[in-house]
Amino acid sequence: MTFGIFALAVGSFLLTGTEAGRFVSLFRDPGACSCDERYFRHYTMRRCKPVYEEGCNCPVRFECPQQIEEACYYEGKTYQIGEAVETSSPCEKCKCSELSYRRIAITCKYKECPADYRYKSEGCHPTYELNSCCAKGTSCSEEKVCEYGGMQYKVGQHMDISDNPCISCICDESWNGISNSSCRIETCPTLDQKWRSPKEYCIPIYHETRCCPIGYHCETKKEEVVSMSSNNAEPDPVMQCVFGDKRANVGDILELNENKVCVTCMCSTPPEFTCIQKSCPRPPNNDYANCKSVYTDGVCCPTYKCKTPGN
Repeated sequence: MTFGIFALAVGSFLLTGTEAGRFVSLFRDPGACSCDERYFRHYTMRRCKPVYEEGCNCPVRFECPQQIEEACYYEGKTYQIGEAVETSSPCEKCKCSELSYRRIAITCKYKECPADYRYKSEGCHPTYELNSCCAKGTSCSEEKVCEYGGMQYKVGQHMDISDNPCISCICDESWNGISNSSCRIETCPTLDQKWRSPKEYCIPIYHETRCCPIGYHCETKKEEVVSMSSNNAEPDPVMQCVFGDKRANVGDILELNENKVCVTCMCSTPPEFTCIQKSCPRPPNNDYANCKSVYTDGVCCPTYKCKTPGN
């Protein structure tokens, strides 16, 4: 399914021109055999099995077990109630827990780092280590030894791996790319909490610049399916997305009809819709101090009104 240069109303907001093609391309593109595995993480958590077409390494759909197991499953390991769950983040401590309605899910507590005014000294910055949550020290060195994506970093600084948000890196003197020993892969241990609820239909909302879901959409009965296909052939049930009592074909949009103007939910890889929140551009030169955001009803991203610094 290919989208060209046109205006597309999706997820309660309007995209126009090439912006529409760029945003829709975030979803799995059957014609190009391209996909972003970030948006399959909830399937992995549910122990769903990917189904492929010959010659393509992107799944066209998943087969998911109907029965919810009485244990937690994470990164290929099964955990019983009360067991600690090993994660990649040094800032969280997780375990397999029994919640309300006899739900079993992974829960996490997050470490808070104390404020340290030492790091506010002019020219100084906090320094981090890969397997530590909080800053381990401070440095006043001006030497920049790491470079990625056109940005330079000092030793101990967090690096912005914007083209792969599931990788976290700390600049160190041995830096030679994202395969470096100072990088780790981020994981999403609490992803399974919502779908295990017997009284709710919930789907994760991903963000195009984040690794893990930023929230969930749970059924409100206001949702509508917007058909994007002119094909009148009888749909194959296994190639449909299901949300509550709604069914949709690949390419169709689930209109949420609530205040999530930047979120689009598309049936791209059944049996669940893939929901992605759009990322908005920053003001010119990242000048938040002199630029005011101006929002328009029904439009996701703001425009900016900027004044000349000093005026």
